[in-house]
Amino acid sequence: MIKTQKGQLPATNAQPPSGALRKELNHKAIISQKATKVNKTTVTLAIALGISAILTPLAVKTAYMQRGYFAFGGEYLIPILALGIGLAIANTPEFIAEIRPLFTEEGQQEKGKENEHE
Repeated sequence: MIKTQKGQLPATNAQPPSGALRKELNHKAIISQKATKVNKTTVTLAIALGISAILTPLAVKTAYMQRGYFAFGGEYLIPILALGIGLAIANTPEFIAEIRPLFTEEGQQEKGKENEHE
């Protein structure tokens, strides 16, 4: 344990007390990969919510002008719809990467069966 006087911080070049606090290269790769996914999803959802924050009040005003009275309608679903579209956009590349092998394996199996029948 690093001892310091009251109110002082330890020196910045002090080594951690044990190897448990040291990070290995493998852990950094996993963390950065997850952080990239979180950032991509977060940015996509933030953009979707930003757009819906602009569109929703405009849609409410337009609906009020058309109806002539205040009511709750589908215009209040715009933020939910924007979140759904944002999540779909953020996850589509991973989904395609997951299902692509299924189609290629099925295609190869079907070609193999066709060649056996000939």
